[in-house]
Amino acid sequence: QPLLRTDLARPDPAPTEALMGTWLSDHRTLASGVVAAVTGTLAWSGHAVTLALGFGFLLLVLLQANRWAAYAVALAYYAASTWPLVPGANAFFGAHSQAFEGVALWATASVLLACPWGLFHFRTWPARFWSVPLALLSSCLPPLGLIGWASPLTSAGMIFPGTGWLGILALLLLPGVIVRRPRWGLPLAGALIAFANSIYPGDPPPPRAWEATDTTFGRSELELPDPVREFENAEWIQQRALNSNAHIILFPEIAVPRWNDATEAFWEPTLRTLAANGKTIVLGTTIPVAASPSRLNSVIVRGASRSASFFQRVPVPISMWRPFSQSGFPLRLSGPGSVSVAGQRAGVLICYELLLTWPVLSLSLEHPAILVGVANDYWAKRTPIPAVQRLAFNAWARLFRWPKLMAVNT
Repeated sequence: QPLLRTDLARPDPAPTEALMGTWLSDHRTLASGVVAAVTGTLAWSGHAVTLALGFGFLLLVLLQANRWAAYAVALAYYAASTWPLVPGANAFFGAHSQAFEGVALWATASVLLACPWGLFHFRTWPARFWSVPLALLSSCLPPLGLIGWASPLTSAGMIFPGTGWLGILALLLLPGVIVRRPRWGLPLAGALIAFANSIYPGDPPPPRAWEATDTTFGRSELELPDPVREFENAEWIQQRALNSNAHIILFPEIAVPRWNDATEAFWEPTLRTLAANGKTIVLGTTIPVAASPSRLNSVIVRGASRSASFFQRVPVPISMWRPFSQSGFPLRLSGPGSVSVAGQRAGVLICYELLLTWPVLSLSLEHPAILVGVANDYWAKRTPIPAVQRLAFNAWARLFRWPKLMAVNT
């Protein structure tokens, strides 16, 4: 009888061990979330050196014990890396926007972008080897890729410069190798990174005939046009192009707010002079869609080169692209990613597309000779967004070793 009472009094170690395991697991997840948030903040701060930290996030999320932990870590990463959306969205939407709109956009995007990392976090090997490739591709390709900001895939340009799709493949596969077999996975990754950077000859310069011209026109009042200011800006652009020594002059997104038959007629004398001097302008504007209230965010080519128009494929959701509405700027996923300029294939990224991955990946299949970026960043002056746009633009050009040229309005 006493022996029985002693057995009953002795604590069962199983619940204690389970409780301790849960406590450790929760604290590891919390610590990993903090590290992921710091990683996201630094990687997308606008500095080229820290962009490579995106690769570290892939290792961190792969080390998590279960799907919920992987999701929490990914959520911390995206929330920290995309926080500039809050002030940026409020400025972009205008004076009538509410503070909660920026917060709602930021929170919704972070929650959605983290989903693939939880969904494709497999518990056992070798299935977990495919967690990173599946999650990365799901967050980069449409439909989720339409809001695919802060993709760790962008870091391939800093880690494996000049390697193109081989660098992307390495970024997809190496995290699984490192986590599963760290003893030889880490040296292998280090050797590949060192080799890629040692043989990279450097960023190719843009063609000598090309020139990018930034503008300081400030806010572009598409809904409330100011004819006087538009006339003055157009005069400045024309004079700048006529005085330039370059043969191809690039101007920013919506440098001319709208382009129609009347605009073409107004520009006709200047365009004839440019053509006679062997010059071409590549100009950001919007073009109305026939029999529709919508418009196309465009880059037009005029002058000595054959006239052409490029249309933005992924406008900003909600503010520009309005699903289920006839107004705004339509989504054009099947459109080309490049345009011919003076006999050269120029890949074009317009503003919002600079933050995404899918437009660049699809564009690379067209083998452009030069990468062109245009943006209208008056609304983001007090945020890191312009620096992040340029950072991503430079990283993709570095990965595929494309000559690049970018023009921005502030």
